Amino acid sequence: MSDPTDIDGGRAYFVLLALHVTYILFAGTSKGLGVLLPTLKEHFDTHTWLVGSIISLVMTTMDFSCVLSQRVPSRYIVTISGTCVAAGLCLSSIAQTVFQFGIFLGLVTGVGYGFTVIIMEIELARHFHRKYACANGIATAGSSVGLFIMAPLMQVLLDTYGWKGALLILGGLSFNLTACGCLVRPQASLSKKDSNDDCRTTDSQDELETLDAADQDSAPRKPSCSCCLTCRSGFSRLTKAADLAIFKELPFIVVVIVVSCIRFVFSAWTIYFVPHAQDMGFSKVQAAMFVTITAVGNFIGKASHGYIVDRRLITRRVMIGLSTSVTALIFFLDHWMTTEVVMIIACLVNGIALGVAGSMIQVFLKKTVGVERLANSLGWTNVISGFVRLGAGFFPGWIYDQTMSYYFSFVMIGCVSAICPTVLILHYLICRRPRQGSYDLIFT
Repeated sequence: MSDPTDIDGGRAYFVLLALHVTYILFAGTSKGLGVLLPTLKEHFDTHTWLVGSIISLVMTTMDFSCVLSQRVPSRYIVTISGTCVAAGLCLSSIAQTVFQFGIFLGLVTGVGYGFTVIIMEIELARHFHRKYACANGIATAGSSVGLFIMAPLMQVLLDTYGWKGALLILGGLSFNLTACGCLVRPQASLSKKDSNDDCRTTDSQDELETLDAADQDSAPRKPSCSCCLTCRSGFSRLTKAADLAIFKELPFIVVVIVVSCIRFVFSAWTIYFVPHAQDMGFSKVQAAMFVTITAVGNFIGKASHGYIVDRRLITRRVMIGLSTSVTALIFFLDHWMTTEVVMIIACLVNGIALGVAGSMIQVFLKKTVGVERLANSLGWTNVISGFVRLGAGFFPGWIYDQTMSYYFSFVMIGCVSAICPTVLILHYLICRRPRQGSYDLIFT
């Protein structure tokens, strides 16, 4: 960053605002599609798991943004991706078949959201250091606002204009993502980063040339093949650029497992809670109210945990373990939440826990790998968790189709949430003996 005043202040707040708005639209789109799920299933005359899987694609395709972010200015990526999001939603409103709906929503809108969210998360990590947990909590609180607004709004739009009109209006709202791209600093601010990347690239090339020469000297009997050398050199460069060595580090593996489980749980809840509430006998208005209450709790969790973490009152590992344990307990007890009052309390508590767990993902990852490796780490984390998130749309819907009840679906979601504290406890026990090791430093 060329201007030190933009770290933890200055233009950093514009990036914070842009990511906050991005999360509003991202979570609002995901929840809005969940509200439309029963109508879409009936219109396309298909299975619940198929429509749920298509919706989960919107929250899945966050994969290869890190590679592009190292070559193209973030402002351009976010602006173009935001346009793709809006275009995909508008096109999905005129889809005639479920296949067309999946193409427009999954590939166009999903890819657009993938690039937008990841690039903005990287920019936030670059602009905030000391206040990162608080800044990340405020930014991700946008998802709570999106849940709070979009669930009742989409129900009103559905009743008034039908699902096609609702999607068209949602696409128009999503054009605000292009404005978020304009809030990101232009390419000039990245000159220092680019020069460092060039230096690292030059050093890597020198190392590769040395390795190639050593390989030739060590195997003089084999004839030199320029094609083989080029392929080996290219593969080495690709390996270094993708930072595949990070998969050798146990803390990163733990983070990937935890992040994948958290995102699975949130995605499954986002897609299937409204149909589940209606299946339990609650009305559409009550189901929308429960989502709104969850959003309020989600906002409280996201906005309050940053101060606690930044002041080191509770470690990141303990915070994630507690929040995911509470979430698992709520899902296990879901079958007995048959009254409105009990459901309201459960939604509020679950919202707080989901908010804390969801916001801690980026903080957890940044502390583990550092800012320099955050782009590649986010990319790989989202590639893996993306495949897991596909299951969030498929498995609960498939279980419902088999049993005609969401009870076992939500028990399964609770089991996935319980994996997080289990893995964290096991990792703590493994790293307990070598106290002088780096793992304890990473997770403090």
